[in-house]
Amino acid sequence: MEDSPSLTESVNTAYETRNRAEFKVLIEVLTIAFADSIPDLRTRISEVLKEDEKAAGLLSSVHYMLTQDFGLVRELPYGGLGITLTSSPKKLLFFDNQLHFASLSGSALREVELRGNAFYRGLATGNSLWNARCFNDSGAYAEYRNQALRYSINKDRAHAHCNIFDSVAMYSRNRNEAFSNPEHISAHASHFIKVKIKN
Repeated sequence: MEDSPSLTESVNTAYETRNRAEFKVLIEVLTIAFADSIPDLRTRISEVLKEDEKAAGLLSSVHYMLTQDFGLVRELPYGGLGITLTSSPKKLLFFDNQLHFASLSGSALREVELRGNAFYRGLATGNSLWNARCFNDSGAYAEYRNQALRYSINKDRAHAHCNIFDSVAMYSRNRNEAFSNPEHISAHASHFIKVKIKN
């Protein structure tokens, strides 16, 4: 894990195999490794960013875990890769490829705006993403459980091909192709979401 090619390989393997658990392990190990050397972590992020945006994105998640500062997560193209959040400030904006494979619970990312391909293959549970505004291809192939996305506004192709359980998206407003072609949708959630099912 010390040399960046090894880190890059680990991150890209986890990404290609869609292994959210592996991202969590990598973040935990690196958080311990950099706990007493945040300036070194910032230097490492700058170095790794030159060779691999995904690996730098994972390191931005480590930086957040140590500092609770969303700066790098919101700046880097793959910022917040694999991050785990239980709470956060409101009214943040994420775009491009940020928050891929992120795990949200509690009251994380309320009143957030997701654009581009943000939150690809993410997991949202609890009361996360309440009052969210989701556009473009954000949330594609994600999994939503409990009462996530309540009161949300979803447009374009947001949340396409996702898995929807429980009482997700209650009182949401959905337009265009939002929630189209779900991989799974619970009977309860289908009352709140009008979707176009793939034939």
